[in-house]
Amino acid sequence: MNGLHESDAGVLLRGVGKRYGAVTAVKPLDLTIRPGSLVTLLGPSGCGKTTLLRMIAGLERVSEGRVFINGQDVTPLSAGERNVSMVFQSYALFPHMNVRENVAYGLLSVSGTAKADAYARAEETLATVGLAGYGDRLTSEMSGGQQQRVAVARALVLRPDVLLFDEPLSNLDARLRRSMRDEIRSLQMKLGLTVVYVTHDQSEAIAVSDQIVVMRNAEIAQVGTPRELYEAPGNRFVATFMGEASELRGEMTGPPGGQASVQLQGLSLTLPRHGLGNGVVGVMVRPESVLLSSPGEPGALQGTVATATYMGSHCEYTLDTEAGQLFAIVRETGTLRAAGQAVGIKFIEHGVYAVAP
Repeated sequence: MNGLHESDAGVLLRGVGKRYGAVTAVKPLDLTIRPGSLVTLLGPSGCGKTTLLRMIAGLERVSEGRVFINGQDVTPLSAGERNVSMVFQSYALFPHMNVRENVAYGLLSVSGTAKADAYARAEETLATVGLAGYGDRLTSEMSGGQQQRVAVARALVLRPDVLLFDEPLSNLDARLRRSMRDEIRSLQMKLGLTVVYVTHDQSEAIAVSDQIVVMRNAEIAQVGTPRELYEAPGNRFVATFMGEASELRGEMTGPPGGQASVQLQGLSLTLPRHGLGNGVVGVMVRPESVLLSSPGEPGALQGTVATATYMGSHCEYTLDTEAGQLFAIVRETGTLRAAGQAVGIKFIEHGVYAVAP
């Protein structure tokens, strides 16, 4: 995502960092977000993702570096001087105002738009988010999902260059989160919006994103598409944060280059080196990449079922092997293997990757 010129990027950060006294909230970093894309800042609590979002918004001053939006250096500009809008986790709606007044508030208070024009734009934007005819309602009379749409409409009505979301779905139940994330993604694609979206939920990030920026300890751990990060994580943290993965111990051998042979107690794998040298490596395995066979099968890793759980559409196993413990999701549901049963183990290699030990 890096390498674009300032004028070609929706958002471009160059050497942007944030310190609070002796505490570093965000280490200096570079990041390029293409116009019309949805990029998620993903990571555990305290990793710096919300601070980074607030620096893009202008709600936090950068300690170093420059922020560009649509080719303009906005670093010295306040939040009100940047053409960005934010949807907050709490929605921040005014309970004493009706929906139309909430949506038009920014037009009336910031841009000085005439009331009739502001209300007309508010109604138009409410229709865009599926709330046509809701203008006279109080927000307190609306469901959580409807309030979320009002918050999005209030941000959209300002026609921002960049739309920012800070944990927008965390107050909704699981079923509503799923439908709302789909609505946000659909709206973003329909309108061609440049969106920066903060969440700590991996499934949410995978569902809505063109690109995901995984953050850890105030810096970027890896940037990539959802598929790249899931199928080719660059390190152990990304592998385990972007879904479940078990770590086994293997031995890497072979000449330098792109591919190497990795031995796992009788099972031989061919995996990308990713800069690793010969010797002991960690082998990260996605649970759905595990294939079970008969015990003693030649060329298979030998293991024993530690736990077995029938889940309806699949079976889940914890497997003990000499290379380490393995969690497996197996789609065969006819016969559940029993705890203590010996099994042979092979892998679908696109879900297996080597990392530094």
